[in-house]
Amino acid sequence: DFYGNDVLWSYDNGIELDTSVRNTRALRNRFTNTYATLPFQPIYGGPAYAIRNVLVNVADEELKLHANGTTPTVGAVIYHTTVLRDQRAIQCSTANAPEFFTIENSVFEGPATIADGHTVRWDVPSVATAHTDYNGYAPDGQFELGYGSGGMTYANFAAVQAGGMFEQHGLLLGATSGIADWHAKLDPMTPEPDATAIDRGVVLPNIDDGFTGAAPDLGAIEAGCEPPIYGPRPMGMDETNEPVGCAPPGSLSDDVPHGDDPAGGGGSKSGGCCQGAPAPGSVVMAALVMMVVRRRRDRRARRTKLDKE
Repeated sequence: DFYGNDVLWSYDNGIELDTSVRNTRALRNRFTNTYATLPFQPIYGGPAYAIRNVLVNVADEELKLHANGTTPTVGAVIYHTTVLRDQRAIQCSTANAPEFFTIENSVFEGPATIADGHTVRWDVPSVATAHTDYNGYAPDGQFELGYGSGGMTYANFAAVQAGGMFEQHGLLLGATSGIADWHAKLDPMTPEPDATAIDRGVVLPNIDDGFTGAAPDLGAIEAGCEPPIYGPRPMGMDETNEPVGCAPPGSLSDDVPHGDDPAGGGGSKSGGCCQGAPAPGSVVMAALVMMVVRRRRDRRARRTKLDKE
């Protein structure tokens, strides 16, 4: 897992999930002024996850779904991503088609005017095996979804939906995503209360259970929930008590009681994404293991001392 980081001014990649086989995860990170931010070059079958990451001012490709030589990337899973940049909303260029990747509940915002008119350019032979839905885009424009026999360039977002393959529940975000202008202020990356991204996502079990309103919001941060901490955490805070979003129904660790919470609290921490603090029993077991290790180490040290004497 790679989580809670604040990555600034990195050339090439903000993080590398490259050559993963499965179950690698990038969670709740913020990337600012990076070049090719989230690479999956390649994933050997997957799943490899990128969840609730914020990408600001990406210079080239925000999602680098490239091959290694001629071996394609297979099995990237991208949920609740916020991309804000001054180039087109999505750019990915590679000669080998990425296969069986998923993008859902994400926000992709480019500038109001794009020189060549392309809001999205999947500049790859095909994205026929991909699943992209419940995402929001700004502005409207051409959508290139592959350039080979398995691809097509659509005149606008309405044409994408009319094609029946992609973004059947997606939407245009209007001029912008409803997130405050990132040129002026980096935090928070939360949609405004009246933003079109509010309540437009799909429920992803164990990922966004803690949503507010009728459905999850698009993007990395749910409106009305405390944003995560990026980079160094305050003294006394670690992964067991840091804010990571709103608590899912029935969570036992948040400070706000729920009607279905048993009395007395419990061992899970708040937030709707991919986490859980150790249960009390596991903490006790870990302490016992450490005690045994230390005793064995002390005995070895005493034996060594006796042998020398």
